[in-house]
Amino acid sequence: MKHGASFLSSIQKVAGASAGALVASVLVIDDSKIEECKNFTYGLAKEVKSKPLGALTPGYNLLDSIKTFLNTMLPEDAHQKASGKLYISLTNTRTRENVLVHQYPSREHLIKCLLASSHIPLYASRLPVKIDGQKYMDGGITDNMVVFKNERTIQVSPFCGRQDISPNDKLGKEWYVSVNNQGFQVNKNNLIRFSHAMIPPSNKREAGNQMMKDVGGKPLDALKVISRVIVYFKYHSMNNIQQHLIGGISSEDIYFVLTVPASWGIHDFMKEAASMVIVVDFCTYI
Repeated sequence: MKHGASFLSSIQKVAGASAGALVASVLVIDDSKIEECKNFTYGLAKEVKSKPLGALTPGYNLLDSIKTFLNTMLPEDAHQKASGKLYISLTNTRTRENVLVHQYPSREHLIKCLLASSHIPLYASRLPVKIDGQKYMDGGITDNMVVFKNERTIQVSPFCGRQDISPNDKLGKEWYVSVNNQGFQVNKNNLIRFSHAMIPPSNKREAGNQMMKDVGGKPLDALKVISRVIVYFKYHSMNNIQQHLIGGISSEDIYFVLTVPASWGIHDFMKEAASMVIVVDFCTYI
């Protein structure tokens, strides 16, 4: 946004699915709202993390918060600005076919399309969104990277792949997979990005501010204490493995650590503590 004003002004159409559709709507309707939308996203992530089971917590509907924000953020003529320029990818729940919507007779219709494209079954909400008698869900299930036929399409993705604009990890063996019309490079960074998309990571500054007390009441940095405990367990475990495994093992042989946290809200804290002592590059939590 800071360096591409002239580029964005020349774009004739913008398409997206799920979160991509939400971003596209801001670019088309009012790009001055970018900062406001960013702050909402951080707030939504914090809201999800506050729930016992995240977005899967019974009784919680992620789309309710998004709907409230859209109703507040979108101007009254949003549907007029979006018609013919904003293309939203949807999936028909009955036919399982992709539908690309680009005409919006009302503001309410536009909001319904944005919510429908963000409906990930069971995760974002329990029931699909109904539009004109038809039920729709996340457009990314059938087409996550819309390409305009006979026109130059600049593809943007938060995942490393073959898109025009995407992270350049330079990792792995150049293996790629295509899922719902979007290419992904097979590497650990993309796994991390996917896990963060489903379970928002903690703010490192917030994790670093957590304190605990020793037996004498002296305040201690919780991250430093837990990281040192992890170091102890690491070397203790490695010594035990070395004694029982023929041929031995080194830290370089360990790629993943699978743990089950006692509380849903501390898994990112433990991940941050582990990264401080470089136990592994990527920790998977369930």
